[in-house]
Amino acid sequence: MLQAGKNPLTLDEILRLHAVLIEDTRFTQAGLRPDGVFLGERDHKGDPLPEFIGARPQDLPPLMQGVIDANERMREGELDSVLQAAATAKENRLEALWAKRLTYQMAALPPV
Repeated sequence: MLQAGKNPLTLDEILRLHAVLIEDTRFTQAGLRPDGVFLGERDHKGDPLPEFIGARPQDLPPLMQGVIDANERMREGELDSVLQAAATAKENRLEALWAKRLTYQMAALPPV
């Protein structure tokens, strides 16, 4: 399964690697998700109580391009591949933390 790093990182390569990792697609759709996503629970009325709200589906292509561009700059700078992978994962984690912070800020706003 040593496939990461063999090819330049592109959206097609990311999707190919996902297909290698997630062979059974009965319960998931391949590719960038077309719908919104949140992680969390629901209250007694069925309303979401999000811990995390993912990026809007229409924002995914430019966000992914940013990850790919950053990866290319690190590769051109000859950053060690392990550090490059860690930095890319960290970048994705920072995005998740930013989204979580925004979620809490929005929850504190008074209703309109």
